[in-house]
Order: sequence, then structure tokens, then C-alpha cells
Amino acid sequence: MILLVLAIASLLFGLWSSLSFFWGSIDQKTFFNLLLAATLSYFVFATAWAYRRPK
Repeated sequence: MILLVLAIASLLFGLWSSLSFFWGSIDQKTFFNLLLAATLSYFVFATAWAYRRPK
């Protein structure tokens, strides 16, 4: 369950970084770094959640 929550939080973090860039709160380099971190963390957590062992 915690992996699913972290995967969803990563998606929301990516959305937040996109909106922050659109509103002009962050520069382009910061946006790319935040989006990279959000994307990588999403794929890590979502893949770990998909391959978890059932209890």
C-alpha cells in the first residue's frame, strides 16, 4: 500500500512542478530536474508496487 501512495505522490509532484514552471515560480533547469526526479521515482515505486508479492 505504501508503494502505491508513493507512486501517486510522485505523479502529484510532477504535476506541481509543471504548474510551478507554468506560473513562473521556478526556472527551466529547476523544472527539468524536478520533473526528472518525479518521473524516475514514479517508475521505481509503480514498478515495485506492480511486482510486489501478495500476502
